[in-house]
Amino acid sequence: MKTIENSPESEAQKRHKATDAFAAMRADVARAGIPEMTLDEINAEIKAMRAEKRKRE
Repeated sequence: MKTIENSPESEAQKRHKATDAFAAMRADVARAGIPEMTLDEINAEIKAMRAEKRKRE
């Protein structure tokens, strides 16, 4: 018999954990007084990280 610790996580469990982690991160950011990023700011960060990754490859 498998125990929970040894069982692979279901997709639903993974999504639930990810959602909880994201909510906790947003709460930490709000408590720190950091303003939310706009979609344009998020996309700019993604582009910058991808460009940096390409430089290293």
